[in-house]
Amino acid sequence: MRLGKYTARGSAAASSAGGSAAAAGGALPGPRPFLMQFRDRIIKNMVLESLSNLKGREDPYGKLIFAHDLTPREREECKKLVQDAKKQEMEDTSGEYKYRVRGTPGSFRIVKFRIPSAN
Repeated sequence: MRLGKYTARGSAAASSAGGSAAAAGGALPGPRPFLMQFRDRIIKNMVLESLSNLKGREDPYGKLIFAHDLTPREREECKKLVQDAKKQEMEDTSGEYKYRVRGTPGSFRIVKFRIPSAN
């Protein structure tokens, strides 16, 4: 995917709890978050959808983790829906469906997918 020069609005390294240790010359306790903002939600979704191309690569890009920046309330809502989806999947005795959480932050929903049969 090719993005234009003015696609990103801004980016910044998010502060971490180990920030003072890093300033004193110590190592950070783990990966450091990086916040990137896009000018358009469509571009952001295109980027997030194309990230599967990076998954499993041997180079450093294969180890990157990307996610929506959610508010604490949105994060809690998403966790609850994921738990509900897992519960529905366990209760589905047919084994023909899987349940996943889909949608944009603020309007998440559980979606039922039919599992293709391997014949």
